[in-house]
Amino acid sequence: MSEDDRPDPLLRRALEHAPDHSAVPDFRVAKRIRNMAHDAVAPEAAQDLLPMLPEGQPWWRRLLFGSGAGRSNMPWNAAFATVIVGVLVTVLWQREPVPGPQLDRQAPATERAPAAAPAAPAPAPERRAETSTARPDEEPRIALPPTVPEAPALPGPPTPPLVPSLPFQLELPPAPRAPAAPPAAAKKGEQAERLADEAANRRVSQARPSAEQPVPAAPAAAPQISEAAPAAAAGAPGKSVADVPPQPTFVALSQWTRMTITAPGGESRSLSRAEAREIGALLGSAAITAVSPQPLRRKVDWRVTLERDGRPLARFEMARGEVRWREDGLPAATGLPPEGALDGLRDALREAVAQQPQPLPPEVPR
Repeated sequence: MSEDDRPDPLLRRALEHAPDHSAVPDFRVAKRIRNMAHDAVAPEAAQDLLPMLPEGQPWWRRLLFGSGAGRSNMPWNAAFATVIVGVLVTVLWQREPVPGPQLDRQAPATERAPAAAPAAPAPAPERRAETSTARPDEEPRIALPPTVPEAPALPGPPTPPLVPSLPFQLELPPAPRAPAAPPAAAKKGEQAERLADEAANRRVSQARPSAEQPVPAAPAAAPQISEAAPAAAAGAPGKSVADVPPQPTFVALSQWTRMTITAPGGESRSLSRAEAREIGALLGSAAITAVSPQPLRRKVDWRVTLERDGRPLARFEMARGEVRWREDGLPAATGLPPEGALDGLRDALREAVAQQPQPLPPEVPR
């Protein structure tokens, strides 16, 4: 309280001249007064601070958020977030393989040690004795056998193994040929015609020397005869070459223009060379095997007649497993073509006979 606040000047002068003006009250009195004042207002403040105390919070709040007494209690929201993260990781990795122990990086490949150099040969006994006397301080060593280094691989492709020559030759049957496909019929037809022309020219050239010189021509005709012909000639040296039947020339395979097919049941059909291109190729490959004079052993089921300008040039007859070829003016010859080739030819002939000839389109009147 300042001097200006004193209302009465007399009281002001009295206080200034009071005997205890300079006296100060004891500190314990002031402390006691403060304690009594705190006690007077403490119940109301405690009620206001009760929710902030751990004992004053509800059980569900302490369960979710902790008591707050110390930092050791973990909040439930962090635990719940940890559980959610664990469930998410489990769902994402449930189909992934469990990682096992593995190296951080591949181990470096160890370099292969070079081959040891061959050891020097053992010295002679006298020289070994001199060495031992000259160096008495060295320890004795055990002599190891010399090591031979591996031979380096030669550059270039490996050498094929040598096959010893046999005193005899193995004769294997020819592989059966599959029936020609319709897209390649033209190519096979041309190949069959070329083979037939070459066979015909070769047989004609061989037949001419045999007709002019009967006796010396025997070796030239020998390759065209079967393997039994040399044995028969050796057994009967006096037999003349004229008794050997002439071989077919197969010239008709390149000269025919029309083909007449006769089925086992009697049905027949006539085809031109352009229409029977596939059949001609199959027939030519089977006909050129007929070089034997032996007769047929089975019944004929299919017959094909090759014609040119209405005149028959040759007849091809087919039985089960064998064929017969008849040319104009020459005896018949038989052969054993592959079974697959005969099956393909038989199917082609059956399809050709089963197809009905298509009528020509009517001419438009002009």
